Amino acid sequence: MSYFDEASLVLVPSGYKDQKIYSIKPLDGSGDLTFSRASSATRVASNGLIEKVRTNLALYSQDFSDATWYKELGNSVTANTIANPLDGVVNADTITATATNAINVNQLFTAAATSEYTYSIYLKKNNHDFIQPYIFSGGGFAARIEINLTDGTFTTLNGSGATVTSVGNGWYRATLIASLSSSATFTTGVLTSSTTGSRSVYVFGAQLETGVATDYIATTTAAVSVGPVSGLPRLDYLNSTCPRLLLEPQRTNLTTDSETFAASTGTTISLNNTASPDGYVNADKLVEDTSTGVHQTFWVTSLGGSVDSSAYCISVFVKAAGRSRILVYDNNQTASGATTFDLSTGTIVSGGGKIENYGSGWYRCTIFPLKNFSTTSSAFIQLISTGTTTSYTGNGTSGVFLWGKQVEVGAYATSYIPTLGTSVTRVADMSGTTDYFGAQTFAGNFTFFVDLLPMEGNTGTGDAMILGGGDYTGGGNFQSYFRFASGNIILRGVAEALLIERNYTMTANQQYKILVTRTGTTVKIFANGAQVGASATSSTSVILRSLGWSYIQAAYNYDGRINQVLLMPSGLTDAQAIELTTL
Repeated sequence: MSYFDEASLVLVPSGYKDQKIYSIKPLDGSGDLTFSRASSATRVASNGLIEKVRTNLALYSQDFSDATWYKELGNSVTANTIANPLDGVVNADTITATATNAINVNQLFTAAATSEYTYSIYLKKNNHDFIQPYIFSGGGFAARIEINLTDGTFTTLNGSGATVTSVGNGWYRATLIASLSSSATFTTGVLTSSTTGSRSVYVFGAQLETGVATDYIATTTAAVSVGPVSGLPRLDYLNSTCPRLLLEPQRTNLTTDSETFAASTGTTISLNNTASPDGYVNADKLVEDTSTGVHQTFWVTSLGGSVDSSAYCISVFVKAAGRSRILVYDNNQTASGATTFDLSTGTIVSGGGKIENYGSGWYRCTIFPLKNFSTTSSAFIQLISTGTTTSYTGNGTSGVFLWGKQVEVGAYATSYIPTLGTSVTRVADMSGTTDYFGAQTFAGNFTFFVDLLPMEGNTGTGDAMILGGGDYTGGGNFQSYFRFASGNIILRGVAEALLIERNYTMTANQQYKILVTRTGTTVKIFANGAQVGASATSSTSVILRSLGWSYIQAAYNYDGRINQVLLMPSGLTDAQAIELTTL
């Protein structure tokens, strides 16, 4: 028997675009899943790295002849004069100064938030050696360097943290960093200190973004964002070579600077020291000094609300750098969330936290305190020399790499939400009433199959709508649904008539293949290669048309990863059901 041939609907996370996941059966579009999420998010991409939304704010990033780039002092731009350094297309420009004035071409911006901005640009010598990329704000230079385009050497004139990198064939990429307030107006551009003689340079690929410099993004009339942007389904590859559709509830990272850490007692910090789980060099290194005592860092976050013992969690990405054990705890709460992590084995030494492997030595460490002492979190990371003792004499060189801290209200950690200057909210992946893949009616035999990895919110006493029919008759008469609820697998038909309900306990972030099948009037549930409880009897019709989203209430939405969904208008034998659900 071919399960694919028997299926009337097959959804596999392999093809998607903005607000759409394509079904591979049927192919006429009637089975496509319309997807909705009104905010950006992150995912683990196919290369194993966390993919964030990246935005180039600079307009006409490779057309300096456009009026958006202001040419001061009579400067001129000749478009498309030389091959660019990235793909060799002849679309890099030449900037030429007048006989008596400096080169000065720039673009005006207003900072959207108090944040760190990075400006980068590709430059190459034509007949002039020295050029100055800059960020100008508040009547002065916030960041400026002078580059010798003959050899790429540079001098920092204003600011700090600038870099110049050779990209081949005489081209260099210069990057500048400036911390700007939310009300700051500023310009970015290039100029020269020299004001006489024939002077021109080649220029390409201006980019202005928050955070560190990332791969170049071309723009024209508007800023361009790439990555898992608003409305785009997240196909997640965490610890897998096959994509899974990631569905999560709304969460807010309350920490306002998620990728910046500060030194505290017995430590120093080296910013942007190594490549983080997103592949860019933006992870910090926490280094112990030579004192005797604790060696730590901490950050403070407002949790809001009142002291009420509600659940929240603190997570951070950590990689060993001479020290492989850390203690993570919240100093403002009870000791219930304190956990000691071993970064060499990826295990928990003590405590009730959680550790997840993100590859290349990186682990996401999570603790689960309760808000029963304060409405403010004070999260501490302490280095450990051996065992579990946090007080020792440091050697001045050992420590850990840190990146991506997150504090969120909820009983489990969701995917990383980057912040830079303010808290950020990622709304639920499935919302509204647009998550239909087309009504599928099953009046006789059927088989419904899902391959998934649920999150903590859908296990134990949690609830999760896997497939729904929705309240299409009005008055609260839910037609059909296939869901988990309080440790049970439940299938109800039209008008909520119960077809079968069986107890089944799941563990968060573990893979499950679950199937419910009916032949005649006999209904059975199978999970991970075995039948779950006794069979039931029902002839009620089932109508299904949504994936992961609940018309009952948002708390019943499915949270987790979905590998595959099959809906078949035929029943399976026990042997076939066991075969299909075996891991």
